[in-house]
Amino acid sequence: MTCMEQQLFILTIPGLFKIVTLIKLKLMKRSLLLAIMIALCYSSEAQQPYSSMDQEQLNSLLARANNNINTGMMLTFAGTAVEIAGIIIVLRGMNRIEGAEMGTGELLTGTGTILGGYFLMAGGLGLMGSGIPIWIVGANKKAKIELELMKFKPPGSASAYGLGLNIWF
Repeated sequence: MTCMEQQLFILTIPGLFKIVTLIKLKLMKRSLLLAIMIALCYSSEAQQPYSSMDQEQLNSLLARANNNINTGMMLTFAGTAVEIAGIIIVLRGMNRIEGAEMGTGELLTGTGTILGGYFLMAGGLGLMGSGIPIWIVGANKKAKIELELMKFKPPGSASAYGLGLNIWF
């Protein structure tokens, strides 16, 4: 065996810690993935079907769905406004840097302005990223609940699935 081949078989303490750490990371990744999959299975069966609810429960859920729609709209519109403000601040900071000379405080101020604008843009994206799904989920729930509430309307009212025709003799 050459000297190079002999070095490959030597296992040092830091090398051993590295191997143990890699094994632990693989086990942690697998167990985390398994825990997420189990949690998703349980959460998908957590809601009672709308067809087994009475009118009062459905009206309560309809109010919550409307609140979700309003909350999602407000978060989305606020996120859009914050995003636009961040873009404007970044552009103003870039204009400050263009006219600044090296070694002046104007260069540092422009850089700080750009950084602040980027933080505002990230906050606006976060607001929009949370507002849009809340809005969509609320709208979908509202449509399903309104469809279930149709069974409590008196006969002769509009059909739940489209245009209805009633003829009386």
